[in-house]
Amino acid sequence: MGSLPTGNYSPRRHHIRILQEAMNSSNPREHLIRSYKRSFNGFVANLAHKEQQKMATHNDVVWVISSTTLKLQTTASWDFMGFPHNAHRNLSVEGDIIIGVIDTGIWPESKSFDDYGFGAISKKWKGGCYAGRKNFTCTKKLIGARNYGSIHSPWDLDGHGTHTASIAAGNIVQNVSFYGIAQGIARGGVPSARIAVYNVCGDSDCKSEDMLASFDDAIADGVDIITISLGPIKPTPLGKDPVAIGSSHASEKGILTYSSWLPFHGKQKGHVYGKTASHHYCDEEQARSCAYQCLDPKLVRGKIVVCNNDNGVIFATEAEALGSINLDDEAEERYSKVSILDIASGVDIIAAFSPEGSPSDHKKMDKRHVGYSILSGTSMSCPHATGAAAYVKSINPKWSSSAIKSALMITAWQMNSTNTVWGDAEFSYGAGPVDPIKATNPGLVYETLKEDYIKFFCGLNYDSPAIRKIFGDKITCSGLLPSKSKDLNYPTMAAKVGKGKPFSVEFQRTVTNVGLSNSTYKAKITKTSQCDIKMEPSSLIFNALNERQSFNATIAADGIETMVSASLEWFDGVHNVRSPIMLYATNETSVESIMY
Repeated sequence: MGSLPTGNYSPRRHHIRILQEAMNSSNPREHLIRSYKRSFNGFVANLAHKEQQKMATHNDVVWVISSTTLKLQTTASWDFMGFPHNAHRNLSVEGDIIIGVIDTGIWPESKSFDDYGFGAISKKWKGGCYAGRKNFTCTKKLIGARNYGSIHSPWDLDGHGTHTASIAAGNIVQNVSFYGIAQGIARGGVPSARIAVYNVCGDSDCKSEDMLASFDDAIADGVDIITISLGPIKPTPLGKDPVAIGSSHASEKGILTYSSWLPFHGKQKGHVYGKTASHHYCDEEQARSCAYQCLDPKLVRGKIVVCNNDNGVIFATEAEALGSINLDDEAEERYSKVSILDIASGVDIIAAFSPEGSPSDHKKMDKRHVGYSILSGTSMSCPHATGAAAYVKSINPKWSSSAIKSALMITAWQMNSTNTVWGDAEFSYGAGPVDPIKATNPGLVYETLKEDYIKFFCGLNYDSPAIRKIFGDKITCSGLLPSKSKDLNYPTMAAKVGKGKPFSVEFQRTVTNVGLSNSTYKAKITKTSQCDIKMEPSSLIFNALNERQSFNATIAADGIETMVSASLEWFDGVHNVRSPIMLYATNETSVESIMY
């Protein structure tokens, strides 16, 4: 139902009235499961199909979304990213940063969450510690905990939430290993930061209504950054994606959200299913799981192997595959192309773990109990990006969430597009691996304002009443110039064009000076011979900090058959501000812009 109205407003009373109108029930309270009333407006109810359809037409309702189940997507990694433990830190600010972890809960007794040496908790914290049915104690490090739905406490019985929380903000812990493997120091990106956990996943299944409730609470509790290593099992439209909806409300309050996901679409060469690339002596279940010594190196060498077991990455690597993607049975049958978007470390990460969880996928058979374990996946990439963002925020506490995200993207390590497996360049690796230290001083940033998102929603053909409910303002799209995704003030530039047809695409962007007060940036273009790129202006002159300047980039060509990867760099002699440019050819009759 969008933003919470101001003034004398009772969300629960309003929700019950809407239910009454949609159901004609004498007791609508029996059907109301939960009201979202702390940070945004909405409710959960049991509805028949006809009632759901009637509810969707109600004037006060933006969207009606069916309940869905989300899946968990899961340290020398920080050193690998060029972020050593002795990097310069602003500990007083870092100690006030609160990271909200939406996952499987946490194991509070881990050394990674010890509060020795931690000072008083910031007064901005409005949350609490809710132990549920089992005894659970918060500390000055682990300052908040909540659980939802059928989950009885914030205790982590799986290990996934403990692992992701410690990657983002775990303490520095010496002499950590997994049975002698990967021995060394375990640490989070911001060891001095505080953690608040929101347990939304029972037995690895995470309900969308519980996840939305955790966003509602986390925003009101006062977290600074949210990390959520959860995702839908299939692509979801923007208006029905609970992570997107929760993130949108968080962004409006200045809270940056990092989530992990894998997009699946179309059909593409370069990957193979474990069930069709295994030796004949393995049964079907072993083949689908990419079990030990089942994969045939001749069939998987140089390819991505699709498995339905988290351990597949280990055995795929042993069989000389480039890597593996882990799917459940349903997803394996549904999708036939895999593209990976990953800007941070996510492979073989050792971090804190719950002794109640299993270090393998065979909990009933595997009776081992460990305090630290090794996991791989986008779930692990997500808290790395979160920790990097928290570090940038600790050095630049007044920056907006979009400025922090922009800084991490424009200072990322540049990748070589010719080395990608399928030639899909930035669609494989995004802006590149993040460099947390460099991101603290990027020179320029691309800030995305609330007005930008409103124009974007208008461009997606949401009507004015819906947008007014979402953003809580008196807005009409007729009074604005609707924008496409390519026009959002974002650090990257991407668009679809007609295959083999002449085109000219213009991108308008605005940058904010966060470097030197007096500086001149000159544009440098890296491109292929397939297209022509013109900049207007070709140089930007700044006379003060936080000054904003706009520019246009126009890309034209006689036609492309697949995709073109290029980049724009603004350079002032100190800072190198890089924006990837990507054009993708399609035969679709209606050509729409896209963003990555």
